[in-house]
This record gives sequence, structure tokens and C-alpha cells, in this order.
Amino acid sequence: LSLQIIDDSVQGITNVTDLNYRAAPVESFSTDGKYTITAIKEDFSGTPEAVSKQTGSFKFDFRPADVVRYRYYYKPSFTRVESTNTFSFSDYTNQGEITYTPWRELSTGLIYKTQDTMNIDRTDPDLAREANRRNTYDTTLLVKSAPLRFLSLEFTYLTGDLILTEQTSTGATTYNKTTGNTKQYEFDAKTSLSEQFSVDSRYTYKLQLQSSDVVASNIYNLTQTVYLKGLWNYSENWIFFSSYSYSESIDN
Repeated sequence: LSLQIIDDSVQGITNVTDLNYRAAPVESFSTDGKYTITAIKEDFSGTPEAVSKQTGSFKFDFRPADVVRYRYYYKPSFTRVESTNTFSFSDYTNQGEITYTPWRELSTGLIYKTQDTMNIDRTDPDLAREANRRNTYDTTLLVKSAPLRFLSLEFTYLTGDLILTEQTSTGATTYNKTTGNTKQYEFDAKTSLSEQFSVDSRYTYKLQLQSSDVVASNIYNLTQTVYLKGLWNYSENWIFFSSYSYSESIDN
């Protein structure tokens, strides 16, 4: 555990407090984190305001068995205006992970991540009206395998949702809403055919759908990418490689 306080209020208007910790009460559980508080002044439409900027990062790691691992991350970040006790900015990220490794050659994982970001309308005298807010919800499935000594495979599937609200214009009390969904598949294969020669390949499929109050029709975007790379270690002094990439995008 460590605590650091930097007071520069005599020379300026900055005061920084840092708190760090690391703990492992039992062999199967550990946690560490950092939290920073910075007191400064910011301009809001020509008016300087004292604000408190606070950011944190916390990690919790739990391994109940050799083949199972749980991890959780929490990252808060916000700016609070002292005179109104309101937030001019906030960003909260949560992420949970589960990893299951039944064999050395096979590993699977599931990740769920959310993010909530908000900015205030700085033209509002009360500093209470939101300018925009963005929420994302992502789920990722990972599978890694090494079925052969010279071959490793990796498959990733991502699905994510987006909700965005933003003012129709600066200072407005009405908002536009945008929603979206992303689905992405990615397959990687790495081969070491010999000590001198290896080949890497990747295929990515990404589909994005988006609808908005502003645009009458939905936005549809499909992207497919193929990537190949060959590496030849000719000698200690010479290495040759060749790569090829092809991408196709369809908008509607």
C-alpha cells in the first residue's frame, strides 16, 4: 500500500493524491489497484470552476483450480464540479473474464465488457444537462488450440451493442438516438513448417448494423479480410518475408 500527495497550491492550483495497493490474502486470489484524485480548475464557457478529476483502475484475480481463472477489471474516471456537485465527464468501464484450460493444448475464454461515457453540456449554467452519452456492451468468445507441435489455431467471436444519445445542437434539450450492433469472426492459423520457414494466416468477417433518428434508413456494412504472411529464416544475417492482404467492404 502506498500513498502520495503532491500539493502545488502555493505555486498554482493543482493538488494530486495517488493511492496504490496490492494484496494476495490467499494463493488463489490477488488484487491490485490505483486511484488518483487531482484538484484543478477548468473553464466552462468563460467561467473558471474548481473540479476534482478522479481516475481508478482495479483488478481482481481468482483461480479456484488450475484449469479455471476468473478476472474482473473496474476502471472509473470522472470529473466533478465542486460548486454544483455535478459531473462534467464520466467514464466507467467494467470487464469480467472466465478462462478454462482443460489441457495444455486447449484454452477457452469468455469476456464481457461494458462502458458508459458521458459529457456535460458546458453551456448549461447549472452544468447538469448532458451533451452526449455512449454505452457499449461487448461479449467475446476466445478459443486457442495447438493440436500439432507446428500448428497453433485461434478463433475469436465478438458481438457488441451500442447506444448513443447526443444533443441535436449545442444547448438543445432534445436528443438524437443511435443504436448499433457489431458481429465479428476472426480465425488465425500459425504454422512452423521447419526452423527456417513459417506461415501465418488470418480471416476476419465483420458485420456492422446501425440505425439513427437522423437517418431514415439503416446503415449496413460488411467487411471481409484475408491476410497471409510467409517468413523464411535463410541465415543468421538474412530473413525474408512476403505478405498478402485482401479486404472487401460492402455498404448498404
